[in-house]
Amino acid sequence: MASKEQVFEAAMERWGIKSQLDMVAEECCELAVVALKIYRANNGRNTDNLAEEMADVELCLEQICNYFDLREQIDGWKDKKLRRLAYLIESTNPNKEKE
Repeated sequence: MASKEQVFEAAMERWGIKSQLDMVAEECCELAVVALKIYRANNGRNTDNLAEEMADVELCLEQICNYFDLREQIDGWKDKKLRRLAYLIESTNPNKEKE
């Protein structure tokens, strides 16, 4: 089997960046629908469809990341957003002792 990067490059050659960006949007929408329904439909017990849609989205995002060479930028944004999330959790923790 070809490497992931080779598959990504072949997909870009075959369908082009516009089509692949459209696919990202489509797959994100499908993931959103599954995420919204997971507890209503099955009380969160069956996560197979969620995992499948997450895999689709991750692959699409990896492909676009590879195409635009965004890894460094993405990692920077993820670090910033993770620090922000940690701050929000810490600052809104009801169990935190008041100083």
